[in-house]
Amino acid sequence: MMALNKKATNKTNPTKPNESGHESGDRNGISNGNNGKPPYTTCSTPASLGPDSPIPSFCPELVSFCRAGYHGKEYTGSEWVVQMPEALYVSNLSPECTEGDIRELFAPFGPVAAVEAVDQPPESQWPDAMIVYLEDAQIGLQAQEELNGTELDGRRLAVSWLDYNDPPQPTDETWQLAAQIAEQLEEEPDAQRRVERVVRYAGIPFTEAIVQETLEIEAAGGMLTQDGERRRTPGGVFFYLTRGRVSKEVRKRIFYFRKPKKKKPASAEKAEKPASTAPGVAAPPPAPACR
Repeated sequence: MMALNKKATNKTNPTKPNESGHESGDRNGISNGNNGKPPYTTCSTPASLGPDSPIPSFCPELVSFCRAGYHGKEYTGSEWVVQMPEALYVSNLSPECTEGDIRELFAPFGPVAAVEAVDQPPESQWPDAMIVYLEDAQIGLQAQEELNGTELDGRRLAVSWLDYNDPPQPTDETWQLAAQIAEQLEEEPDAQRRVERVVRYAGIPFTEAIVQETLEIEAAGGMLTQDGERRRTPGGVFFYLTRGRVSKEVRKRIFYFRKPKKKKPASAEKAEKPASTAPGVAAPPPAPACR
């Protein structure tokens, strides 16, 4: 029997109409993504708002969507449409945790379409995890807010989206929170870029729970590296916990970011390109070096 230690929360019921009069579950609220379409939420906006306007603060569902880690939005001319993934990655589970336990865990939030255990590579040492497929995207939003940092069988849960069809883009909010976290963890300014990707892809509730656990580990004496030769920095603990508790898809987005290659000037490319020769004609020998 699983032992769940719930956090004290003070959140509104997502099934109640919001300030704009929308209710989750209908075209003006949350869709369950029928016909293979990802879940979405919409919010009617005044005609004065355009595609470059910020998300209207009077629509709690849109604000909640962004807080959960997804910032992609589309303005159709009369309303905002936000696309959402359909599956959650629930990590740091005990080996004894079953599919039934996960369904019981999510029961207070709403129906779950399916639960799938994740086969972790033996050499990875990642904690056990399960993928939870949702019938309603709002379930994922509330679950992230409620479950991140909650203890299940003595382990702190980590809940984030499995992946994104359209990766979210950086915002002022993600950069500001990343700067605060980097300073709190005594990290160099260069680390802020990676912290921002954690906030953006794993979500704010996930990130806040990992920061809190990192600070508690530091207060208890810290964490050693895997070889046991040195103590990890606070930032090292934060990234270590994050790496092991997100899906492999999100892990790649956060930790394996590749900088775009710089294009060489046209003059340099022309200078490096060898002179073309006619077919069957040998290229001329290189000019002798000056002495």
